[in-house]
Amino acid sequence: MSFKIGYLFKPTHHDIHYVKKGASLDLRRRYEKNFSRDIDDAKVIEEEEKAMKVIVDLVARFKPTNDYNPTPVLVYPGTNTYKMFTFGQWSEPVFKVS
Repeated sequence: MSFKIGYLFKPTHHDIHYVKKGASLDLRRRYEKNFSRDIDDAKVIEEEEKAMKVIVDLVARFKPTNDYNPTPVLVYPGTNTYKMFTFGQWSEPVFKVS
């Protein structure tokens, strides 16, 4: 099984911003270099634990505000679902990718 990773602007949003294939993950670079809203551009990670760690560590570097609370997500392309990381834990993969 393979996984794709990304984030939501906040837990109530459903528009995933995927980590792009070949992304440097240097947050000083433009959004377009690291992220895409197109699932076909998303980086694929084969190991679930590694995928979860990469996206949680990446999003931890973002600066939340009152309007922006970046929320890591792990996407299961085979079922077109995702789970999100909130309150220090992963939800079940019950959310449908839109």
